[in-house]
Amino acid sequence: MIRKHLSTKLDRLLHEETGSITIWSLFNLILLCTFAGLAIDVNNAVQSRTQLQGAADAAGHAALYYRLRNPEDFAIQKAQEVAAQNMPTSIFGNIIATTDVEFGDWDSVDRTFTVDSGNRTAVRVTARRVASRANAVRTFLLRFMGMSELDINTVSVWDAEDGFCPPRSPDKKRGEGFFAMGMVDMQTANSFYDGFCVHSEDYVKVSQDNYFEEGVIVSMPDQYDLQLPASGMEKNDGLPEALRSMNYNLESFFNGLPDLISEYNDPTSEAMPDFITDTSAVNEVNLQNPAAKLVQSMLLEGAVNRVNCKGSNLTIDQDAVLHDVVIITDCNIKFMMGAALENVTLITTSTDDKSIDGPQGVRLGANDYCSTGEDGVTVITMGGASFAAEFQGYGVNMIAKSNLNLAAAADGLAGVNFMSGGEIDITALSDFGFCANGPPQDFIIPVIRMVM
Repeated sequence: MIRKHLSTKLDRLLHEETGSITIWSLFNLILLCTFAGLAIDVNNAVQSRTQLQGAADAAGHAALYYRLRNPEDFAIQKAQEVAAQNMPTSIFGNIIATTDVEFGDWDSVDRTFTVDSGNRTAVRVTARRVASRANAVRTFLLRFMGMSELDINTVSVWDAEDGFCPPRSPDKKRGEGFFAMGMVDMQTANSFYDGFCVHSEDYVKVSQDNYFEEGVIVSMPDQYDLQLPASGMEKNDGLPEALRSMNYNLESFFNGLPDLISEYNDPTSEAMPDFITDTSAVNEVNLQNPAAKLVQSMLLEGAVNRVNCKGSNLTIDQDAVLHDVVIITDCNIKFMMGAALENVTLITTSTDDKSIDGPQGVRLGANDYCSTGEDGVTVITMGGASFAAEFQGYGVNMIAKSNLNLAAAADGLAGVNFMSGGEIDITALSDFGFCANGPPQDFIIPVIRMVM
């Protein structure tokens, strides 16, 4: 009896299913918590990585932007400051150490970065949230599985290209072009040749009977924003092939214009053109008489000249030819008829809409510039610039923070690079892009692009 009773009990125990749901529920709960923890922590890791990548990208841009004209350690410091602005060290720790910012060279063909300390053309920035820096990403539920934190590293590589427009000549770094934050308005009967670019960060307006050779680029963020008269595509030969949808980082360039101008106050700066031979000091020129007009004899040739005028206007005398000088002033500059500049960098910090004004017949650069590559001109203003009828420009870099208006003589523009933080309005019956030497190559404005 006892044996039979035990046998019955054992058989019942082996086949008993009561309570199995509880066991399976516990098992499923463990699985659910595991997957939920994995989902929560993976999502947190992805968000943290995205945030870290954004900080690395911002730091990379800052590093290369400041490295272009500053020592390496200064650029690294700026990169760390930008990183800390995006991810404060009080919360995220030190995500970028000095060794995480590496300058070097970028090979666009092989898409490889080579470290080369002292280089100014590319940078690689690595941002880190890792256990060794006590700033790794902490987990929520995965810690119960023995994984209390995650290491995350992100890399950002930036490259500085040699200008906004590909050159026609292989031995040059930049072609010619018009570049504006606002509208670029081109009138009738102009010819644009390979090596010339027209770009607006807003839109381009083209009249009719213009010619665009193969290799010309007409660009804006959305090429369909192009403004044309009726049948404009048919009446502008080559325009359809020239159109591109492109963005340039013009805003950051114009935001940095005050820093660029400040460099010219230092005669030893790397920004100085080759014709500046006296780097001992800045020559002060004081015009006490409001009616006084600037001529070459008032300036120190081969030097930086700061011109202080009585009142708010500085007049360059009729038929005066200024040459081989850097001129810095805070006055509005007015050219009289026939005035000219050759081998000159002219800068004004005036923000007036006509901070540089040329009523008629002004010439910038020597008219044989395209054959010689000599006697070019750079003009920089924090305001606007306007040149009326019969303006001539040969080998000219002109940068205006505000609008730029030019009414050029027929075939009076060659080897030009015009940049505006506002709009560009060009009235000319000219050929653009044919100049073998392009604009002066000693004032290359790099395009900084993220490449990895």
